[in-house]
Amino acid sequence: MDGGYRYYVATYSPYEDGRFKFWAVKGGLTTQLTIEDLFPGATLKPMDPDPSGNTFWSVADFQIKSMEEGRRMELWVLWRNNNMYHLCSLHFDFSSLVEDWSNNWVSTALETRRYEPPPAMVSSDVVDPTEKWLKYLFHPGRYSLEVLETALATYQEALKPRSSTVTFKKGSPLQERLCSVVGSTVSLRKYSEDDLDFTRYRTDTDTKWRQFWQIADDINKRRLEPISLAYDTYTDMPWVLLTDACVVIRECSSTELLLHNSGSELSDNLAKIQDRWRHRNLESELGDRYEQAPYLIDAAAGFRKKFPADLERTCQIALEAEIFVEPSLSVPDRMAAFQERSELAERISDEAFDNLCASINEHLNVYNLPGELFYAIMDTAPLGFPGKDSDLLPTAFGLRVTVNGAQETIAHTRQVLFDLLVLVVFLDGEINQEEGSTFNAVDLFATLVDMLREYEMMSWLSSTVRKCPEKLRDDNTENPVSAFSLKARDSKSKDQRITTILEDLFAVHIKPRPAVGVPRTYTLMQGIRDVLSWVTRQGEVAYSNVLVFIQCDLIANGNIDLASDFLRFQPNTAWATYAKGRLCVAKSEFDTAAIYFQKAAHILCESTFRP
Repeated sequence: MDGGYRYYVATYSPYEDGRFKFWAVKGGLTTQLTIEDLFPGATLKPMDPDPSGNTFWSVADFQIKSMEEGRRMELWVLWRNNNMYHLCSLHFDFSSLVEDWSNNWVSTALETRRYEPPPAMVSSDVVDPTEKWLKYLFHPGRYSLEVLETALATYQEALKPRSSTVTFKKGSPLQERLCSVVGSTVSLRKYSEDDLDFTRYRTDTDTKWRQFWQIADDINKRRLEPISLAYDTYTDMPWVLLTDACVVIRECSSTELLLHNSGSELSDNLAKIQDRWRHRNLESELGDRYEQAPYLIDAAAGFRKKFPADLERTCQIALEAEIFVEPSLSVPDRMAAFQERSELAERISDEAFDNLCASINEHLNVYNLPGELFYAIMDTAPLGFPGKDSDLLPTAFGLRVTVNGAQETIAHTRQVLFDLLVLVVFLDGEINQEEGSTFNAVDLFATLVDMLREYEMMSWLSSTVRKCPEKLRDDNTENPVSAFSLKARDSKSKDQRITTILEDLFAVHIKPRPAVGVPRTYTLMQGIRDVLSWVTRQGEVAYSNVLVFIQCDLIANGNIDLASDFLRFQPNTAWATYAKGRLCVAKSEFDTAAIYFQKAAHILCESTFRP
């Protein structure tokens, strides 16, 4: 820019569909103040979240990351529509602003974990609707206790005077009060003296819980109304300030890049993305099939989303039979069993089949799918803990950000893997691949099931809570998987909080990466992947030993109910069998414990030691 100018000003006007202006300022105390429009002939309109005009968005705030000499600057724009928000950014140089304005806009993907749809009503499901709704409403990070308390008070007020007869003991847990209030509005009806309409009762119960959820969700949305945008220039990190929360913006992982972008977008803009993220090697992260991978992910997700609720439930039951039972059959037989349990062949209509083929054939060939494409997607998941050292310690807020990001990553990755598994099983039964195709359904099935077994376990860790001491641990240098001790931690402190097992056992051990030469948005993303890598510790600690370590910790700290629930993940190894015996001792089931101890000793005696 011209050397005579020292200051520059950016303004935004909502008139004429919204326009930005950039001004140069010269003069001041001793000379006349002059302001010059730097780009008088340019129409600088920000990227509209909905170019079709069906939804009205307005600019709520914007921030600029300034740089010396006007190079590699960033403009962040916060759009708002009632309680919804959309964030986009522009990477530009002052000298080429007009050209960059047309090409360098980037949209930020919203966190979608909290928008997970509520549980669907499945008539054939043996799980009680109340149990499903409690699990959904009290999932860590979805709704705060304050939101649920307010929703309960609103729900009770709407039911008066019918609910006035419901009384609670002092200090009754929120879940107990919720079940009492919702249950008081549902009655078990009869068709005759001998026939009880249990189906109608389940439907009515689900309806009442859904009404309560709508109240809670509406209150929660008001908490998340956008207010303003802030940019931390010290760490290169943007923040969105909401009514009752702060949102930290981080970079997408390689899996999320495939999930939130189309193949053409990645292909056309990869050079621009690499120019913006010079601290990353995207070609190495995404592999050489990044153009095709998003289309496969999208086709698999679209296929599964059209399933009726009961079909999706049968597929989930088939998956649970695979990951919670030690395999005793060959992989082809396991695939056949999965197909039979899921009822995919019987329940998929000809129209759904044709739509799937058309969706895949838009960019791929359904009869000649490359197996490498599936593995390219799986390879973007965190594999192997880097073990990088750091002198930093996490704050309570930073730890919460990392855990929330880990929960979101686990949910997204697990869903992608599940969609691919269903697609592989269906294609293997319905479509014969052409000669020369590298699509090997047997190998893909085995690999996907193994990964889903790990992510199902991590999903349990991220959604299960327990009480733990308030202060952060200072034993971050200790490897928690180095020994299988049943010694409980000192938890006598009165200052305790409820936290997820994922945070209490793993996330607190991960030291934050220093933001040296890289933005904090990148180190946040890497910290999340470090947590997921640390859980499974591929290549350093056997996965079966990790499962036993978690089980031992639950037993040692008196979480007997949680340890009993986690029992389904345990392998058939000597140490796992011994831990099962210790769990039975804690439950006073001594005869069963003796059987497990004898079995563990027998397995250990069978070990062969070579000199």
